[in-house]
Amino acid sequence: MKDNRLLVLLRKIIAFRKNIFTDITVELEYELNKTQKGILMFIAFEGPVTMNTVSERFALEKGSFTQIADTLENFSLIERKRCDQDRRITYLETTDKGKDFALKIHHATEVRINSLLSVLSEKEKEHFLSSLEQVSDYIDIILKGH
Repeated sequence: MKDNRLLVLLRKIIAFRKNIFTDITVELEYELNKTQKGILMFIAFEGPVTMNTVSERFALEKGSFTQIADTLENFSLIERKRCDQDRRITYLETTDKGKDFALKIHHATEVRINSLLSVLSEKEKEHFLSSLEQVSDYIDIILKGH
């Protein structure tokens, strides 16, 4: 591929995402990695969601995701609930403890993002967010067409 702009831009976006979550620390009696924190937040704000939905959203193999779900459940942050109509489907939802922790992570993430974006003017921030919304819309179109 002669024009590697897409790969370069995607790498920058990934690096930016990693930078956001690098310095986020939330006081807990146990340690969660970035993926576990991200999944907990997704379940808290989108849940209840099926295990399949979460594993697809985070591009995780079902076996790998099951281990993450086990960890979050063992820490009493999420609960598994079987679907009454189809027992093969398992829903995940946060416990009260999980919701509280997800809110702490969310707040710490907002603080980190605001810190990173502080180098931009208000107009630049608005343009940045508008551009990301456009990229997000295009990604939705691409993924739906695939």
